[in-house]
Amino acid sequence: MDLKEKYEKQGSVEIIDDFVKMEIGYTNEYSKLQSVALHIPRRSEVIVNDPKKVMFKQIPNYNKLIEEVSEYRQLLKNLGVTVHDDVNFKDCDLNPFPNQIYSRDLAVVAPGYIILANPKYDIRKGEQENLLATLRRNGYVGQIVKLPDHITMEGADFFWINENEVLVSVGNRTSIEFANMFKNLYPNIDVRIVEAAAEGIPQHILGGAHIVSKDTILQRKSIVKHDLGFKNVIELQETDEIINGYAMNVVTINEMEIIMPSGNPNTKAIYESYGIKVHESPAYEIRKMGGAFACMSLPIKRF
Repeated sequence: MDLKEKYEKQGSVEIIDDFVKMEIGYTNEYSKLQSVALHIPRRSEVIVNDPKKVMFKQIPNYNKLIEEVSEYRQLLKNLGVTVHDDVNFKDCDLNPFPNQIYSRDLAVVAPGYIILANPKYDIRKGEQENLLATLRRNGYVGQIVKLPDHITMEGADFFWINENEVLVSVGNRTSIEFANMFKNLYPNIDVRIVEAAAEGIPQHILGGAHIVSKDTILQRKSIVKHDLGFKNVIELQETDEIINGYAMNVVTINEMEIIMPSGNPNTKAIYESYGIKVHESPAYEIRKMGGAFACMSLPIKRF
């Protein structure tokens, strides 16, 4: 039974007989991806009257959207990635949010804690509580950091460079107060701060840069102009594939190995010319909502 059938036929809470404690943690963005959290969008979240009011580019076709999410979910599993999702749980049916598909925004996974986001815009506030419910139901029993109201943070503005250094983009969705709070929480980790790009799409640094190995980063230099300190910078131009095809909205599943939205042959060829192994999955409906796989996937554990 595929995801669409399972969601439509079940529609109720699943009883989990064998509790398995969720393992969390990573301190880089490129080692082998062990597990992710995904949100399965509900019809009530997606069928809206005005796409602009919920920060969509267009209103997606819900049935096709679920097919794309299902295909991406299965690809992750085929590549050995455990998927923690909310398909069996009612929290999101009771508390729907139109942008919740983009789970990467909703937390930062850090040593000893999961730091829940505090989204900038009211339309997204509360998504992090649904994520927390999903994590708990999937076996997370560790500590949670909740931010005070005056500190905004969205996880797609945060990168682990290594175990001793993180990068935080501030000024748009994430406030400088979060960077200062992280410094206090982890005084032995260097916090590098970069100024966020202007409001718009992409909304976060993740839309303008993506780490694919210890030394290599993909970067849209017209958006993220900073030197982020990587030996190899694969500079991507503002082509139709990058802007509208979300060809840089990728998930690193291992060093120099990614999943990208299909239908972007020129960008795929660029990646492969640098020795990157590429897997593809369709995201034609997903991207109508303003993002793609990087935005959808909250890494939980890397080896």
